Amino acid sequence: MKQKSTIILAALCSALLWTGCENRIEERGPKGDIPASEISNLSFTSTEDTEAHEASITINYDVTETSGTDLLYVRAAYFDPYLGKEVTRVGSVWAKNVILPNTFKVAGTYSVTLTPVSSSDKEGKPVSIDVASVPVSPSATKGPMINGIKLSTNAQEPREGPIEDAIDGNPSTFFHSAWSQWIGAAHYIVAELPKEETAIHIEFITRHNGNGEGNPQEADIEISMDGSTWSDLTHEVYEVERQNGKRVRGGYLLFDKPFKFVRFTPTKNPGNKVFFNLAEFELYTILTTDFEDTAKKVIESHQGK
Repeated sequence: MKQKSTIILAALCSALLWTGCENRIEERGPKGDIPASEISNLSFTSTEDTEAHEASITINYDVTETSGTDLLYVRAAYFDPYLGKEVTRVGSVWAKNVILPNTFKVAGTYSVTLTPVSSSDKEGKPVSIDVASVPVSPSATKGPMINGIKLSTNAQEPREGPIEDAIDGNPSTFFHSAWSQWIGAAHYIVAELPKEETAIHIEFITRHNGNGEGNPQEADIEISMDGSTWSDLTHEVYEVERQNGKRVRGGYLLFDKPFKFVRFTPTKNPGNKVFFNLAEFELYTILTTDFEDTAKKVIESHQGK
């Protein structure tokens, strides 16, 4: 009799445990059909990560939560011309935005439809927005030195430092612009390139001796196709004081059309002198990667299918 009572009690306990388990499952599940909250006031911004060489678009929205509604996430659907297919992105309820990664200006307009979704997986009213991306800047790295350049100057000092010494490969010689006579104009160096370029990088080595008063600290850079008509390229500022024999590096200079002449006109030096001097003057090519052009070719390949 004792054994039978034990079996009945165990069966009752099992039934109670199963009922409690079912109740807990029901508690964790969705409670009815909860409509999704509305989203509105769509806007967008586009930014570029210059280190990663990637652009993105962020679509922002406001959420209106009325009684009995909620929002679990927002689904953004659009056609990505670069990928050549429909893409879906998801935005968090907390962030109130959706990010479209890896976008390009050459892709044109992205037509995006945003749909709010509730915690019970109910879709709300979709809204649409047309967005566009900022361009992805090309990357640039220093290429080989340009050999065979020809140098000239409007202000050669007759007593020392011939212009040829600025490209003789010997940092113990130097070029010196005029100090013993008045020129009446800013002193400059003109470099004639062996062939047309669209981008260059300037480096120079300061004079190996002296007090460093003629070291170029700033310079105007101009370019030309014929050596007569000049276009401003940039103004460079160099990290140099009175150091002797220091290698000084400029930036990566890109232009939107080819050139064959470069004019280097120093505008500041430590001694506040009209003249300047340097041991070596070097021009380098720049190796570029045009991400927008590459994306354009990929997009066109999808369109040709």
